[in-house]
Amino acid sequence: MSGPYAEVTHAPSNELQDFVETAAIGLHWVADDGTILWANAADYEPLGYRPEEYIGHNIGEFHADADVLTDILARLKCGDRITDYRARLLCKDGSCREVAITSSALFDEQRRFVHTRCFTRFVGDAADGSRLPAGERHADALRLLIENVQDYAIFLLDPTGVIETWNPGAERFKGYRPEEAIGQHFSIFYTSEDIRAGRPQYLLSRAAAEGRVEDEGWRVRRDGSRFWANVVLTALRDKSGKLYGFGKVTRDLTARKKAEEDARRLAEERAARAASEAGLLRMKFLAHAGIVLGRNLDYEVTLQAVARLVVPELGDNCVVDVVEEGGAIRRVAEAAKRRCGR
Repeated sequence: MSGPYAEVTHAPSNELQDFVETAAIGLHWVADDGTILWANAADYEPLGYRPEEYIGHNIGEFHADADVLTDILARLKCGDRITDYRARLLCKDGSCREVAITSSALFDEQRRFVHTRCFTRFVGDAADGSRLPAGERHADALRLLIENVQDYAIFLLDPTGVIETWNPGAERFKGYRPEEAIGQHFSIFYTSEDIRAGRPQYLLSRAAAEGRVEDEGWRVRRDGSRFWANVVLTALRDKSGKLYGFGKVTRDLTARKKAEEDARRLAEERAARAASEAGLLRMKFLAHAGIVLGRNLDYEVTLQAVARLVVPELGDNCVVDVVEEGGAIRRVAEAAKRRCGR
């Protein structure tokens, strides 16, 4: 075996050599002292290096941030696995490329560190992302948007409703850290009443059948408190139509819900107060009308007095007409509220 495999004790077998050498994703191994033992073309060519300028050199020469590399190696040597760890690599021309590193370490039978096993995914140019094709730049921009949005909880569910991703907005709204939420069923956010009623599964079924479903209701945070949420569930399907999960976007509308409830309560209080005041006015009018009726038996005089009572207690204007025996209409009383300046 020749090339970068020649000095690697634990190199891949011959039948895998072509596969890893021509893989579309960057692969490399780093020794305990930081020396790059082996790398494929997809690992060094995007940075502008030839094999001899990269393999055999210390990995620290290519990292823009020393503390990041130190953290990666320390975690791997402790047996940790890192996934999509963001770092900046130095290109031969002096520019930087942003990458996402997924890596684990190989240990021998005595649990001694042998080398790292790293996958390097280039996610954009550290300055403006211009090195990536437009489609990849857009996908990466969307990922960055979702990861940085604070006002919306945006995450993915598998076809059964299990949480697969988590963003800062979801953590802020719901109180769960990514490691606490990912792998859980999304029904953990629903009230016990909704769970008993089967609402989470009902919403998944509707989204799968209709493509999208929107819902509002109370949801539960990690600490048990409730918030009023607007939720949109969207079914995600591949080109063949196969369902591979759901996108879930949640907004916290608790403040709006409280404002609506406060406005409704205020309107109800005003209506009740107005009804009470109207009732008092009617009672006052009837009491005065009774006194007037008891004082005089002349109906025209009585009606004129009643008209004066109506204004302004019950209205701005009052007219009283009577129908004579022959059908003629005669006005016997009229009162109107006085206007300012008149």
